Amino acid sequence: MERRGGEALGEAIEFVNEVRRRFQDVEDGHNTYREFLRIMNKYRDGRASKNQICAEITALFRYHPDLLHDFSTFSESDDKENNQNIININSAPKPSTR
Repeated sequence: MERRGGEALGEAIEFVNEVRRRFQDVEDGHNTYREFLRIMNKYRDGRASKNQICAEITALFRYHPDLLHDFSTFSESDDKENNQNIININSAPKPSTR
């Protein structure tokens, strides 16, 4: 079954929210979430290829195989819709400062 653009974007935003929730109460987790957003911004701004961000995300989430699996659903496809979701992933809420 094919996902529609809005549904796929919603899934991408939910993934970002899951990353934020996962690391919000973990020591240094705030920095992990911010690093995730920094990596995604590099892709959005054209400063990194999809392969580069996938390598960085793999290293960042190396102890979180479920997050790696979920991220792969957005990074495996070369179609325009999934690439747009990677770019739009930054529309999720930013972490609050403590």
